[in-house]
Amino acid sequence: MKRSPTVLLLALFLTVNLCSQASIPLVYDASLTREPSWSAPYQGGHGGNSGYVSRWDLSSLPSGRLEYWINPTFPDGKTPFASEQELIRIVQEAFAIWAAIPTCAMSFQYMGTTEASDTLDGKNVVTFCPNFSSFSSTGSGVNPIIRRARCAETIALPDGESIQAAFAGQIFDMDIVINPDGKFVLDNRDDIPYGETWLKGTLIHEIGHGLGLGHSGIGWSVMYGYSRMGRGRYRDTLSQDDIIALSTLYPTSSFHASHGALRGTVIGADGNPVFGAHVVALDPAGCAIASTMTGLQSEAGGIPASYGNTSGDFLLYLPAGTYTLLVEPIPVSNSWSAYFSGIFGDARGSTSTDTNFAPQLTSSTVSVQAGDATTVPTISVNSRNTSAPVLDRRSFSVWDYGTEAYRSPAWASCGEGDITISIPIGYRIVSGGKLASGITLRFLGDGIRIKSTSVSSSGQYLFIYASVGSSATKGLRVLEVRSPQGTAYFPGALKIQ
Repeated sequence: MKRSPTVLLLALFLTVNLCSQASIPLVYDASLTREPSWSAPYQGGHGGNSGYVSRWDLSSLPSGRLEYWINPTFPDGKTPFASEQELIRIVQEAFAIWAAIPTCAMSFQYMGTTEASDTLDGKNVVTFCPNFSSFSSTGSGVNPIIRRARCAETIALPDGESIQAAFAGQIFDMDIVINPDGKFVLDNRDDIPYGETWLKGTLIHEIGHGLGLGHSGIGWSVMYGYSRMGRGRYRDTLSQDDIIALSTLYPTSSFHASHGALRGTVIGADGNPVFGAHVVALDPAGCAIASTMTGLQSEAGGIPASYGNTSGDFLLYLPAGTYTLLVEPIPVSNSWSAYFSGIFGDARGSTSTDTNFAPQLTSSTVSVQAGDATTVPTISVNSRNTSAPVLDRRSFSVWDYGTEAYRSPAWASCGEGDITISIPIGYRIVSGGKLASGITLRFLGDGIRIKSTSVSSSGQYLFIYASVGSSATKGLRVLEVRSPQGTAYFPGALKIQ
């Protein structure tokens, strides 16, 4: 029986936006290294218990390339951010960041300028003159509008043309809309005013969504979920987590030749599978390399295809090497659409992810061989103490005394010398204006010594005074907060280079 065309219209915003189609199942983003995408109205949770990985079908693209157009015009009465030529250059450079991944088969073809905007037409447009009207008149905003197929079916377009979707979750139309009232700057510099955003860095992040990626749980990744991690999106260098995530969706032969598949299962204290656990691979120096999320139900040629909350399985591709695994829950914050560890949670109701377990660093290491698959023994996690600390991972900044410059993990890193780190306090970490009794802090790995701490006069931020030694291992370091009641982690809280 022929199915009637069903279109999934999903807008991934800098803040959560819910769609209106109640019948559409939850669709998960790429390799669920990232967040489940919202694709149903609020129903006290994510609105479903299974879904599909979103990606393009490269075989259906002309010459295997994703074609895109740019509409550089602005609405009447709006002042352009820059010349048409400058805007086109910035957009092309943003796409070029993703095109430069050697282990990813996704490539792009710029097709020129257009008067088209964000409409369902099978034409991928980056537009400064959007039809989309939900922008604030102030502030920034770059939103990808991504249309996906619900199943293998024929998608009818308004102009009478059609697109044949080969699988559920296939992306067939992507438009990226830029707020014409946005507060953007064109150069990535140290003195960008607070509240303004680097246009190219934001575009890079949103293009990642348009390619099928959700948010990373590792700080310093381009796809890290918070735009205010260091006052905005100021990164134009992809992390290994970004590179591995996109290569997982669109692998080249060299990707599978240089990386191995790591598989495993996480179960809770009750013996049931743990869905939605954030699994992070740490190298021998304790640096965060890449991450994924449990819940894998099916694959297609080694590419994750579907997820569901009855599964605790995970699949993570890694370069050949030896790793320790960090398994952590994704807790819901008091704040609406709060982000922790790669997923959005809504405090108005419980999510479908499992959070009632304690973070755990595996006691043994696992060796990953290039071109091979390794299965780790089942990882059992303990129930979480409700009095355990919780890190607030919405922002993080560093003052480097060696260069006397503000160093944000979003655009800069630190080397040898004294640093001051500020981080939102989170929960059950501070008491009476200082660290709570029994709380200890450390960065995993060597070379970083925490000398003292203090709390801001507002009571909202914790300051960590540390010294980075010459022996400090380079990479994305993990902050650990330990108390008698439990432990919390922040993968990629600090980059040493």
